[in-house]
Amino acid sequence: MSSNIEVQALIIHRIIKLQDQKNETPPIIRPNLHPNDIKAVKLVEFLDDLLAKNGLAYSLASSFEQPTTVSKILNTYLFNKDDILPEDDESETVPETEELTRYRRISNKLTHALQYHIYQTQKTTGDHLPIIFYRRNNTNFLYIALLSLKESITIDEKTGAIIDTSSIDTQALKVAFRINLDNMQMHAQDPQKGAESKNYVSWIQKGNDEIPNYIQNYIPVMYRIDDTKSTNKLMTVLGKYLAQSEFDNIASEEIYNEVIKLLQTKAEKKEPLNIFDDIDPIIEQKAKTHNINIPNNKSFRTHRETNGYSDKDTDASNIFTPAKKALTKFENFTLSIGKFNPIKITGRQGEIGHTIDLIDNDPSAPFVKIAINPDELQKARSILKKKRPYESDSE
Repeated sequence: MSSNIEVQALIIHRIIKLQDQKNETPPIIRPNLHPNDIKAVKLVEFLDDLLAKNGLAYSLASSFEQPTTVSKILNTYLFNKDDILPEDDESETVPETEELTRYRRISNKLTHALQYHIYQTQKTTGDHLPIIFYRRNNTNFLYIALLSLKESITIDEKTGAIIDTSSIDTQALKVAFRINLDNMQMHAQDPQKGAESKNYVSWIQKGNDEIPNYIQNYIPVMYRIDDTKSTNKLMTVLGKYLAQSEFDNIASEEIYNEVIKLLQTKAEKKEPLNIFDDIDPIIEQKAKTHNINIPNNKSFRTHRETNGYSDKDTDASNIFTPAKKALTKFENFTLSIGKFNPIKITGRQGEIGHTIDLIDNDPSAPFVKIAINPDELQKARSILKKKRPYESDSE
């Protein structure tokens, strides 16, 4: 068993709901905690691996007073240790310590609260719900996940016991989030100081585009995913990355255009985008096509982590639905002017009125003004300061 992971309590309940189901089906509340064995640790490691490899969203809790939320339940029954009575559907359990009873009853309340939020959203569905309290390196954490295991029998349908963790794959994950309980408790006890700390909630979702909303409500998060800000941020950070990357202008333009096209499609269909799953592969494939070796420390993922996408940043979600209106300023335009169109000006829509201006105060002598950065001056001189073809050396 991994020495740095201590599973304090693990139980797997189940929420039952089909798409568009309106009449509520009671959740399946398991009576007993799962044994603290190697399978429990493997499940934590499985979720850790998913969160490490896939795009995350980060936040703090926005409130500890809202009913049917994770933050209120934890603050009331885990941090403050208020009396916790059994739910109506609690059944007879095996003998356990008072501490384990508290964990188990908290898991019941967390399940009923999530059930409420899932039934508020028509398109969402229920599934197996592992709830894991554990310690790693003297820090307390909580994992909550929804796992769809229709293709492989890995959890006993009757008891909720883990049968096999080796056959759980990434496609089973619907949503998962991890909370640093120590930091959340500090925030709950001292809201001002706690709010100044780094984000202690991280989550990932795959599939249904409505999942982020109900998870954000269930926690509830302070920094909600803002699709417009997230769209602007991705395209800005991508542009800066390509400008300093190993890709030449042609490859960079191909990547940029492919990303824009993908975001436009997602925006039209109102589908979620995951930067890890959708954008990173585009860049990696383009590097292979152009025989460019991009080491890990120069990858787009590493660049993001130090440029606005760490757990200390706000609006740092790797998961969002692209905003159609926000994409407009990142789209390309081409202006062809002159006889037989000998001059072409190409740029981003967002540069119009900023670095590219039409000066037409005098309609008889209009001109286009283009501003450049000082570090681009030498390049501009090499092209625009050349001697005119009709000039002689004596002129």
